[in-house]
Amino acid sequence: MAIERPRRLLHASVILILFGSRYVLRCAEAYSNKRYHSESGYLMHFAIIGAGNMGCLYGSNLARIGQTVTMIDVWPEHVDAMSRDGLTMTGLHGDFVAPVAATTDPNAVDPADVAIILTSTNETASAAGIAATVLKDDGYALTLQNGLGNVEQIDPILGENRTMAGLSFHSADLTAPGHVTHSNHGPTYIGER
Repeated sequence: MAIERPRRLLHASVILILFGSRYVLRCAEAYSNKRYHSESGYLMHFAIIGAGNMGCLYGSNLARIGQTVTMIDVWPEHVDAMSRDGLTMTGLHGDFVAPVAATTDPNAVDPADVAIILTSTNETASAAGIAATVLKDDGYALTLQNGLGNVEQIDPILGENRTMAGLSFHSADLTAPGHVTHSNHGPTYIGER
């Protein structure tokens, strides 16, 4: 039996497609004034699997607009820095510190609505297993990874109805543990199959 994609899929897609635009800045401002919560009606928990350049870019901006974000990575110093100090973003949309949770242990993560997979292609199957561990029963994974064959590795673990693919033209540089610089703005496309 196929799981129907929840209505919040649209909410997540809009956040991600518009990510990096003035929309994020408006949401961040509204969130700081507590207007965003009442206008959105729904906050989501995002698990970012792979807290490298792009994982930090997406995680910090989702946290900036008030979404709950947990960063999952294998680099202990990076995870410790994010847990202790937050995730520092510099670059195209100003400098800010995003409040994120961070861990090396997927079993310590509260159930997530969406798992965004941003590992290297060589780690896709492992990341899909982590997504299966952290997702709610009706949650889904979105891969924004470079390379071919990622969806084909995720589908057998999560199922086609819980896997989405996307393509991002943003770029970022992880400059130090807990610090990322947004270096290029571009569109992000998300699609279902």
